Amino acid sequence: HLEQEGFKKITVHELRGQQWTKDNPAKEAPGLNRCIQHFNKLSYWCATEIVVRSSLKPRVNALKRVIKIAGCCFEYRNYNTALAILGCLGFAAIKRLKKTWKALPGKYLEMYQQLLSVFDVETNYSRYKKLMISEPPPMIPYIGLFLRDITFLELGNPDMIEENIINYDKYRMISSILIDLRTYQEIPYTFEIHSDVLRLVKNHMVTFDEDRLYEHSEKIEPRTSASSRKKRR
Repeated sequence: HLEQEGFKKITVHELRGQQWTKDNPAKEAPGLNRCIQHFNKLSYWCATEIVVRSSLKPRVNALKRVIKIAGCCFEYRNYNTALAILGCLGFAAIKRLKKTWKALPGKYLEMYQQLLSVFDVETNYSRYKKLMISEPPPMIPYIGLFLRDITFLELGNPDMIEENIINYDKYRMISSILIDLRTYQEIPYTFEIHSDVLRLVKNHMVTFDEDRLYEHSEKIEPRTSASSRKKRR
Protein backbone atom coordinates (compact mmCIF):
# COMPACT_ATOMS: atom_id res chain seq x y z
CA HIS A 1 0.00 0.00 0.00
CA LEU A 2 2.75 2.48 0.93
CA GLU A 3 4.65 1.75 -2.27
CA GLN A 4 1.53 1.93 -4.42
CA GLU A 5 0.42 5.27 -2.98
CA GLY A 6 3.89 6.71 -3.44
CA PHE A 7 4.20 5.34 -6.97
CA LYS A 8 0.86 6.86 -8.01
CA LYS A 9 2.03 10.33 -6.98
CA ILE A 10 4.91 10.44 -9.46
CA THR A 11 4.02 12.85 -12.28
CA VAL A 12 5.20 12.85 -15.88
CA HIS A 13 6.81 16.26 -15.33
CA GLU A 14 9.06 14.82 -12.62
CA LEU A 15 10.46 12.22 -15.00
CA ARG A 16 11.48 14.69 -17.72
CA GLY A 17 14.67 16.70 -17.73
CA GLN A 18 16.28 14.85 -14.80
CA GLN A 19 14.21 16.82 -12.29
CA TRP A 20 15.25 14.44 -9.51
CA THR A 21 18.90 15.52 -9.90
CA LYS A 22 18.23 19.24 -9.40
CA ASP A 23 19.43 21.20 -6.37
CA ASN A 24 16.03 20.84 -4.69
CA PRO A 25 14.54 17.48 -5.77
CA ALA A 26 11.93 17.63 -2.99
CA LYS A 27 10.51 20.69 -4.74
CA GLU A 28 11.17 19.83 -8.38
CA ALA A 29 10.15 16.15 -8.16
CA PRO A 30 8.36 15.61 -4.82
CA GLY A 31 6.60 12.35 -5.69
CA LEU A 32 9.67 10.78 -7.23
CA ASN A 33 11.91 12.06 -4.44
CA ARG A 34 9.68 10.44 -1.81
CA CYS A 35 9.79 7.14 -3.71
CA ILE A 36 13.58 7.25 -3.90
CA GLN A 37 13.84 8.10 -0.19
CA HIS A 38 11.48 5.23 0.70
CA PHE A 39 13.46 2.84 -1.52
CA ASN A 40 16.69 3.74 0.27
CA LYS A 41 15.07 3.59 3.71
CA LEU A 42 13.79 0.07 3.01
CA SER A 43 17.27 -1.07 2.02
CA TYR A 44 18.90 0.32 5.15
CA TRP A 45 16.11 -0.94 7.39
CA CYS A 46 16.51 -4.52 6.12
CA ALA A 47 20.28 -4.33 6.56
CA THR A 48 19.80 -2.96 10.07
CA GLU A 49 17.44 -5.81 10.95
CA ILE A 50 20.26 -8.23 10.14
CA VAL A 51 23.21 -6.57 11.89
CA VAL A 52 21.38 -5.84 15.17
CA ARG A 53 21.22 -9.61 15.82
CA SER A 54 24.36 -10.40 17.78
CA SER A 55 23.82 -14.18 17.79
CA LEU A 56 24.23 -16.26 14.66
CA LYS A 57 20.89 -18.09 14.61
CA PRO A 58 18.69 -14.95 14.98
CA ARG A 59 20.86 -13.24 12.36
CA VAL A 60 20.40 -16.11 9.91
CA ASN A 61 16.65 -15.99 10.58
CA ALA A 62 16.65 -12.25 9.82
CA LEU A 63 18.50 -12.90 6.56
CA LYS A 64 15.98 -15.61 5.68
CA ARG A 65 13.09 -13.20 6.33
CA VAL A 66 14.64 -10.51 4.17
CA ILE A 67 15.04 -12.91 1.24
CA LYS A 68 11.55 -14.33 1.75
CA ILE A 69 9.97 -10.86 1.80
CA ALA A 70 11.84 -9.94 -1.38
CA GLY A 71 10.47 -13.12 -2.95
CA CYS A 72 6.92 -12.29 -1.87
CA CYS A 73 7.22 -8.78 -3.33
CA PHE A 74 8.47 -10.33 -6.56
CA GLU A 75 5.54 -12.76 -6.70
CA TYR A 76 3.10 -9.86 -6.31
CA ARG A 77 4.96 -7.97 -9.05
CA ASN A 78 6.14 -5.25 -6.68
CA TYR A 79 9.50 -5.18 -8.39
CA ASN A 80 10.61 -1.84 -6.98
CA THR A 81 10.34 -3.01 -3.37
CA ALA A 82 11.87 -6.40 -4.23
CA LEU A 83 14.94 -4.61 -5.55
CA ALA A 84 15.11 -2.26 -2.57
CA ILE A 85 15.24 -5.27 -0.27
CA LEU A 86 17.68 -7.25 -2.42
CA GLY A 87 19.90 -4.19 -2.61
CA CYS A 88 20.69 -4.31 1.10
CA LEU A 89 22.22 -7.76 0.71
CA GLY A 90 24.86 -6.23 -1.52
CA PHE A 91 25.99 -3.77 1.16
CA ALA A 92 29.57 -4.32 2.32
CA ALA A 93 28.31 -4.68 5.91
CA ILE A 94 26.11 -7.63 4.88
CA LYS A 95 28.29 -9.27 2.25
CA ARG A 96 31.17 -9.69 4.72
CA LEU A 97 29.08 -11.77 7.16
CA LYS A 98 30.62 -15.05 6.04
CA LYS A 99 29.35 -17.11 8.98
CA THR A 100 25.82 -15.86 8.43
CA TRP A 101 25.82 -16.61 4.72
CA LYS A 102 27.41 -20.02 5.31
CA ALA A 103 24.63 -20.94 7.77
CA LEU A 104 21.88 -19.82 5.39
CA PRO A 105 19.83 -22.84 4.19
CA GLY A 106 20.39 -23.70 0.55
CA LYS A 107 16.83 -23.01 -0.56
CA TYR A 108 17.11 -19.40 0.59
CA LEU A 109 20.45 -18.91 -1.12
CA GLU A 110 18.96 -20.37 -4.30
CA MET A 111 15.95 -18.04 -4.02
CA TYR A 112 18.27 -15.07 -3.59
CA GLN A 113 20.39 -16.04 -6.60
CA GLN A 114 17.30 -16.57 -8.76
CA LEU A 115 15.96 -13.14 -7.85
CA LEU A 116 19.32 -11.53 -8.60
CA SER A 117 19.41 -13.19 -12.02
CA VAL A 118 16.12 -11.50 -12.97
CA PHE A 119 17.56 -8.07 -12.23
CA ASP A 120 21.00 -8.73 -13.72
CA VAL A 121 22.60 -5.48 -14.88
CA GLU A 122 25.09 -7.43 -17.02
CA THR A 123 22.23 -8.58 -19.27
CA ASN A 124 20.64 -5.12 -19.26
CA TYR A 125 17.73 -6.43 -17.16
CA SER A 126 16.64 -8.65 -20.07
CA ARG A 127 14.71 -11.18 -17.94
CA TYR A 128 13.04 -8.41 -15.98
CA LYS A 129 12.01 -6.62 -19.18
CA LYS A 130 10.45 -9.83 -20.50
CA LEU A 131 8.46 -10.12 -17.26
CA MET A 132 7.25 -6.55 -17.69
CA ILE A 133 5.82 -7.50 -21.07
CA SER A 134 4.36 -10.89 -20.13
CA GLU A 135 2.97 -10.19 -16.64
CA PRO A 136 -0.30 -8.25 -16.29
CA PRO A 137 -0.81 -5.28 -13.93
CA PRO A 138 -1.20 -4.45 -11.10
CA MET A 139 2.52 -3.93 -10.90
CA ILE A 140 5.03 -1.57 -9.32
CA PRO A 141 7.98 -1.49 -11.72
CA TYR A 142 11.56 -0.72 -10.80
CA ILE A 143 11.63 3.08 -10.92
CA GLY A 144 15.39 3.23 -11.37
CA LEU A 145 15.18 1.58 -14.79
CA PHE A 146 12.58 4.11 -15.97
CA LEU A 147 14.88 6.92 -14.89
CA ARG A 148 17.89 5.34 -16.58
CA ASP A 149 16.08 4.76 -19.87
CA ILE A 150 14.54 8.23 -20.00
CA THR A 151 17.88 9.86 -19.15
CA PHE A 152 19.62 7.86 -21.88
CA LEU A 153 17.02 8.89 -24.46
CA GLU A 154 17.07 12.54 -23.44
CA LEU A 155 20.84 12.98 -23.23
CA GLY A 156 21.95 10.44 -25.82
CA ASN A 157 19.79 11.60 -28.70
CA PRO A 158 19.55 15.03 -30.36
CA ASP A 159 16.29 16.97 -30.41
CA MET A 160 16.81 17.67 -34.12
CA ILE A 161 18.27 15.23 -36.64
CA GLU A 162 18.78 17.93 -39.24
CA GLU A 163 18.49 21.68 -39.15
CA ASN A 164 14.70 21.77 -39.32
CA ILE A 165 13.70 18.16 -38.71
CA ILE A 166 12.52 17.15 -35.25
CA ASN A 167 13.80 13.82 -33.97
CA TYR A 168 10.36 12.25 -33.66
CA ASP A 169 11.79 8.82 -32.83
CA LYS A 170 13.33 10.25 -29.65
CA TYR A 171 10.05 11.71 -28.43
CA ARG A 172 8.08 8.64 -29.50
CA MET A 173 10.30 6.37 -27.38
CA ILE A 174 10.13 8.70 -24.38
CA SER A 175 6.34 8.91 -24.72
CA SER A 176 6.10 5.12 -24.86
CA ILE A 177 7.95 4.82 -21.54
CA LEU A 178 5.76 7.46 -19.90
CA ILE A 179 2.57 5.82 -21.18
CA ASP A 180 3.69 2.48 -19.71
CA LEU A 181 4.30 4.17 -16.37
CA ARG A 182 0.85 5.78 -16.38
CA THR A 183 -0.73 2.41 -17.16
CA TYR A 184 0.90 0.82 -14.11
CA GLN A 185 -0.18 3.76 -11.96
CA GLU A 186 -3.81 3.48 -13.00
CA ILE A 187 -4.33 -0.21 -12.19
CA PRO A 188 -4.25 -0.60 -8.39
CA TYR A 189 -3.76 -3.57 -6.10
CA THR A 190 -6.84 -4.63 -4.16
CA PHE A 191 -5.21 -5.83 -0.94
CA GLU A 192 -6.98 -5.41 2.37
CA ILE A 193 -5.28 -2.58 4.27
CA HIS A 194 -4.19 -3.25 7.86
CA SER A 195 -3.84 0.14 9.54
CA ASP A 196 -1.88 -1.21 12.52
CA VAL A 197 0.74 -2.76 10.26
CA LEU A 198 0.99 0.43 8.20
CA ARG A 199 1.57 2.52 11.32
CA LEU A 200 4.24 0.09 12.50
CA VAL A 201 6.08 0.29 9.18
CA LYS A 202 5.78 4.07 8.97
CA ASN A 203 6.81 4.89 12.52
CA HIS A 204 9.12 2.13 13.71
CA MET A 205 11.62 1.52 10.92
CA VAL A 206 14.96 1.86 12.72
CA THR A 207 17.75 2.41 10.20
CA PHE A 208 21.53 2.67 10.57
CA ASP A 209 23.67 4.60 8.11
CA GLU A 210 26.45 2.86 6.18
CA ASP A 211 29.16 3.50 8.77
CA ARG A 212 27.05 2.30 11.67
CA LEU A 213 26.01 -0.79 9.73
CA TYR A 214 29.66 -1.65 9.16
CA GLU A 215 30.57 -1.06 12.79
CA HIS A 216 27.84 -3.47 13.93
CA SER A 217 28.86 -5.94 11.23
CA GLU A 218 32.42 -6.03 12.57
CA LYS A 219 31.18 -6.45 16.14
CA ILE A 220 28.97 -9.44 15.38
CA GLU A 221 31.52 -11.10 13.09
CA PRO A 222 34.96 -9.68 13.96
CA ARG A 223 37.80 -9.74 11.50
CA THR A 224 39.96 -12.83 11.63
CA SER A 225 42.92 -10.88 10.26
CA ALA A 226 44.73 -7.98 11.92
CA SER A 227 45.01 -6.24 8.58
CA SER A 228 43.62 -2.78 8.21
CA ARG A 229 40.08 -2.32 7.03
CA LYS A 230 39.75 -2.92 3.35
CA LYS A 231 38.23 -0.21 1.26
CA ARG A 232 34.49 -0.62 1.20
CA ARG A 233 32.53 -0.34 -1.98
